[in-house]
Amino acid sequence: ENSRGEESQIVSSNKFPCGLVHQMLQDFLSSRLEAVGYSAPSCGGLVKALSEEVKALVRTVCPDRYRLVCTVALGQLGPEGQQGYGGLVLASRSLWDPHTDTCVAHTYRSQEMFCTANVFAVYFE
Repeated sequence: ENSRGEESQIVSSNKFPCGLVHQMLQDFLSSRLEAVGYSAPSCGGLVKALSEEVKALVRTVCPDRYRLVCTVALGQLGPEGQQGYGGLVLASRSLWDPHTDTCVAHTYRSQEMFCTANVFAVYFE
């Protein structure tokens, strides 16, 4: 039976690599989307594919005890580079353990679209 101190040492030795994952998201979205233009009919399939690709990519550096939830939002930029025509605000909220669980997000922007990828990493005991 572990005390809370021993459990914290175990968790910290397998900490989720937030900085590395953020860099991976930045590199991935830039390379994957730099030649892609906004097309409303193809957004659904693209978002689904990007979400699966992000999850597979992050899994390569994720400690085994973490479960991943990946979301991707993609939209058209309006006049003067605004997100949508009236603005769009993305927000998320979860109940979790602030000592072990975390999230990483990155937004890619081109002249005509934006794409936000979120990775939620939840420690599984």
